[in-house]
Amino acid sequence: MMTLNRRAVLYWGLTILASFLLAGYTAYATSTISLNLATDGTLTVGDESNLDTLVFGGTALATTTNGAGTFTAAQMCDNALITATANVGAVTLTTPTAAALIADCVPANGDTKLVLFENATTTAAITTTLAAGAAVILTEHDGGDVVIPGDEWAEIMFVNLDGTNVYMRVMSVRDAD
Repeated sequence: MMTLNRRAVLYWGLTILASFLLAGYTAYATSTISLNLATDGTLTVGDESNLDTLVFGGTALATTTNGAGTFTAAQMCDNALITATANVGAVTLTTPTAAALIADCVPANGDTKLVLFENATTTAAITTTLAAGAAVILTEHDGGDVVIPGDEWAEIMFVNLDGTNVYMRVMSVRDAD
């Protein structure tokens, strides 16, 4: 079973090949069925599904801060891109609690939400530290960091582990040379 939460656009194509026996000869016919479906809620598809294209929707949030702050579940769940600009020195931005994330965008065990985060400050020394809300298990890749320098990026992935805890992976990335 596949469940899509929030905004998603699903393009699905199916080709049917049928054979017919007519007067001792085998004839073949093909038919193609296409479905373009957009949803602003939850779409559930049972059994095996093969998708040609899956586009996840989402808007962008631009925010400016003068100090530490906490994102709301709506800000994290409704946006595919979050651009934060710190006006004064290093700041720490904290995710919502696991309960809030589960209620808003990752309701079932295994549900996943991806967010691209940009520290839009152009000064590398003005960093943004990403911190975890209650019951959010914060991880980073080996050699990685949750401190995002100015003008750099992080890919954030949330996964509902068990209906109570949410795994958060931060993958710090930067512009290519």
